[in-house]
Amino acid sequence: MRSVQIPAMGKDGVYGGSLVGATAIIMAEEGTTARYYLLQEEKYQEHVNSLGEDYKFFDLYFKFFTCCRWAHAPICGRLDLIKEHNIHYKDIDKIHILTFKAAEALYKEKPTDTEEAQYNVSYPIAAAIVSGEVGPEQVLDDKIYNEEILGLMDKLDFVIKDEFEQAFPKKRLCEVEIILKDGRAYQSELCQPIGEPEDGISLEDIENKFKNLTRSVYTEETQEKILKELQNPDTDMRIDELVQMLVNNRKK
Repeated sequence: MRSVQIPAMGKDGVYGGSLVGATAIIMAEEGTTARYYLLQEEKYQEHVNSLGEDYKFFDLYFKFFTCCRWAHAPICGRLDLIKEHNIHYKDIDKIHILTFKAAEALYKEKPTDTEEAQYNVSYPIAAAIVSGEVGPEQVLDDKIYNEEILGLMDKLDFVIKDEFEQAFPKKRLCEVEIILKDGRAYQSELCQPIGEPEDGISLEDIENKFKNLTRSVYTEETQEKILKELQNPDTDMRIDELVQMLVNNRKK
């Protein structure tokens, strides 16, 4: 939890398994031996027997917002309320978020760099309310000093709800209540992040995310060229050639 309470470039070890696995493959190829193979143990046989058939990659969630996944549910709840009731952020007096403990523990101070903006719970919600999205234009170092967003952060408060805490980490639930300056209050339905495996994310969703994230780096023509190459099943382009193409085709 330190990585979310004190944001920094050094993140938690989610990627550690992939790194260890790749390192093990390289070592094995070079002749390194061990006492025995872990995959020979009975408890791992279901994974061995499903090789080539059961791809865990497709069980991953898809992030629509450039911030910690734990903050996505209240962003979704906020977007629904704003759209349904045509709420303008300047009319908001208070926003109450009922959530789970890990989300409440996220950094809440006004960010001074992109890490503090992305590993934050208050900033992305406020950014979504003001800007209608949470992407590079909201979280990069030179974009995080929008006074409207920073001011709205002061209007958020968070309460841990036991029901949501019990459902975590299998589910990331929340409820959002927006109170306006004229006294009107709007309560969201039970919210959870969009982009879960069961949501059926389409190739178009992935393409749009790529375009949104790279629009400051590539022209539309270059984006289409890259997507076409990546989706070509007959391509013989090597990874180093792909990287070179990405580097050489950046906007001047």
